[in-house]
Amino acid sequence: MTTSGKIRLLLALLFVSLLLTATVVQSAYTPVDNLDQTAATLEKNLQKKESYIAKVFDDEASYNKLKKLQDSSTAALSFIEEFTTNRQIWFVTFTNDTLSFWSGIKAVPTDNRKIKEGVSFIKEPNGYYEAVKKSEGNFSAIFLVPVKIDYQFQNQYLQNRFAPDLLPDNNIEIADFTDTNVYGIHSSINNQYLFSVKLNKGKVNSRFFDFELTTWLLTFIILCVLVHAICKYLINKGHVILSLIFLAMFIVVLRLLNLHYNWPGFINSLRLFNGALYSAGGVYRSFGDYCLNTLFIVWFTAFLYTQRNNLLKTIPGKALSYIILIACSAILLASTAALIRQFFGLVGNSNISFDVYNVFNLSKFSIIGLLMLCFCFLVFFLLNDTFLAICNKLPIPDTHKIILFIGFVIAGTFLISNHHQLYPLFILLIIPVFLRGYAYKQNEGAIDSTSFIVIVAVFAIISFIRYYRVEAVKETETREALIKKLETPDDPTADALFKRIEKQVITDRLVVKYFQDTLQYNNLKNRFQKLYFDGYLSKYAYSVHEFNNDGLPLNNDKKYTLNIFSDMVLYSAFKVSDYFYRENE
Repeated sequence: MTTSGKIRLLLALLFVSLLLTATVVQSAYTPVDNLDQTAATLEKNLQKKESYIAKVFDDEASYNKLKKLQDSSTAALSFIEEFTTNRQIWFVTFTNDTLSFWSGIKAVPTDNRKIKEGVSFIKEPNGYYEAVKKSEGNFSAIFLVPVKIDYQFQNQYLQNRFAPDLLPDNNIEIADFTDTNVYGIHSSINNQYLFSVKLNKGKVNSRFFDFELTTWLLTFIILCVLVHAICKYLINKGHVILSLIFLAMFIVVLRLLNLHYNWPGFINSLRLFNGALYSAGGVYRSFGDYCLNTLFIVWFTAFLYTQRNNLLKTIPGKALSYIILIACSAILLASTAALIRQFFGLVGNSNISFDVYNVFNLSKFSIIGLLMLCFCFLVFFLLNDTFLAICNKLPIPDTHKIILFIGFVIAGTFLISNHHQLYPLFILLIIPVFLRGYAYKQNEGAIDSTSFIVIVAVFAIISFIRYYRVEAVKETETREALIKKLETPDDPTADALFKRIEKQVITDRLVVKYFQDTLQYNNLKNRFQKLYFDGYLSKYAYSVHEFNNDGLPLNNDKKYTLNIFSDMVLYSAFKVSDYFYRENE
């Protein structure tokens, strides 16, 4: 067996072993393992924080300092920095059951007597905490470790998750007494039971997911290397066309397994493959699929480029030469137009920002998308050089080649015209084609720095023109949608939200408290904005006017009386829900 044969065999064995590893690990990793691993991480990090607290309680000098924090700003700042700032541990002290010091307002128990000595698990208005308490005489010190946030309302910024420094994953949640298959979390202090957690179905911890992703990624890379080696073997045997067909079939089958059979299924957990980010259907059902398709096209085009001098071994006749020239020109222009149109479809239909002038609005997906655009132009460059290498051997006068190509450019420009506005896409592409054609005639295809700069500049101009064209169309469509909404004042989504939040508003304890004492809580509009008019309702502008039972304003704004709004309800408004009305303008 030759050295190349041994390499292919080793690659095949390595691929099989990695595939078996990825498959077996995925099937053998049970929900019990998932729960145990994540819960053990949570328990370990929680016990680590307990050790910091135990050092203070076990050291008499440190504990005595807690008793005098309200009288010593230096000691107070030191404790706050060490525990609250650096370790996210809040603490309070009580003297004669009266609050005497607190490290922050995030967690301040109101009743010292309700928290038992030692370790306990408590529920506060904003979440769950582990409380560690020690008392001496009339003095008590309580350290509070945030375990899980429990906001009354959630949005894209406020999420009920475990404290990030305890658990970065979101595959478990706190269990109640009716749940089965739970894991008990215990304290390192006397091994006392604190609470139980259960598994969120369909989610795994990040450690296993990273291992699974790495294994499958290595399997995929080795498989691609093996296929490339087989293609090279076919070329060495003189089967250039067969190698191209084999590579194309491999790409098609691999994408079919992923798209149609959803294999491997774990990639759907990646945000890159989330259809909410971008979806155009078919083979472009997500942004991740778009990237994979582009990379596979680059791989095939690059392989084709390496064999450009072996594609035409014999000089064809004139008739066949013209057919080859026409086919090359059509494929080059059509494939380039399709790739660029697909990319700018991504710009127009996705939630990803590609405005390079607003750097702060860009994300990692923006960078990946721009990289895909570069790959699209690379495909054009490789295809162009491949077809030039072929056409350079055809027994056709250069003037005929130029005339035919320009004819295709003019025809293509009219074919992709939209709303009678001609895109300069194909016209600009003439420049790099002619530059590379001249290089093949004069320098055997070698590229110089001037040509390279000109080609890059042309690609940049095309991107600039197409981007602003897409943004203009996108803005027009947005304006049309807004105009239609103005013509049709009913908004079913908003109406449903109004019906839901009106019940929450009238039972909101702070809203009730506001009307009892306006001095104690005086920012009602800010609360409405954060809790009720966030998300979809944030597009509505609103103002707040408060009145007492006698119909008099509760603030200094005397421009509006309660009668104004009462008359609007009676004479010029439609009822949306029990308490919301839409004005008929």
